[in-house]
Amino acid sequence: MGKILGLLILACFLVACGERTATRPAARSAPASAARPVPSDTAAVATSIPADDDGCAADTTQAHAAPRALMDEYLERDGWGEFTEASDWYAQAVECPGHTPGWDESVLVTTWTVQPLREGADTATYVVTFQRVGRLTQDSAGLFIASEPGVEADTVPVVRTPYGWRVGGFARPPHVLPIGARARFRLRAHDRALLDSLSTADARPSRSGV
Repeated sequence: MGKILGLLILACFLVACGERTATRPAARSAPASAARPVPSDTAAVATSIPADDDGCAADTTQAHAAPRALMDEYLERDGWGEFTEASDWYAQAVECPGHTPGWDESVLVTTWTVQPLREGADTATYVVTFQRVGRLTQDSAGLFIASEPGVEADTVPVVRTPYGWRVGGFARPPHVLPIGARARFRLRAHDRALLDSLSTADARPSRSGV
């Protein structure tokens, strides 16, 4: 009898333990995303993405096929004073027109020459040399010519983009010929007389050459 009672007590104990084991909640596994280690090169990937180009404002509807032809047309239009105000063509011709600063002054020039420095598959570089008369600037009385004669040389890159050749890295004020300044600006009488004399000396609107 004692053995039977002992076996009954042992059986009840085992059943109770089994119930507690069955009702104990299983450990919750961590989400796969939390368990997966973050790659060590995440920061490098993020910083390798190009900077946001908003504000570049390049008009890609016009593709220029040849760098020298683009350079010559740029100078012709600049000489006429087109870039002293908003220009649709400018947005189609330079690499990043939205980053070009606004200019309070222009440079008055009489002639220029263009010398190829390097012409490659993706970049062409030219040296543009201007014969400078002075600055078209202003004071409280209005616009006037500040005499600063001399020679000015700029190195101009023209780069190939997915949408044709573009003038790049060329942040400089407009370089305007006398005939362009006469047409665009309201100047004082003696400055208009100076422009007339310069235009008469070189009646052509612009000159470019090698």
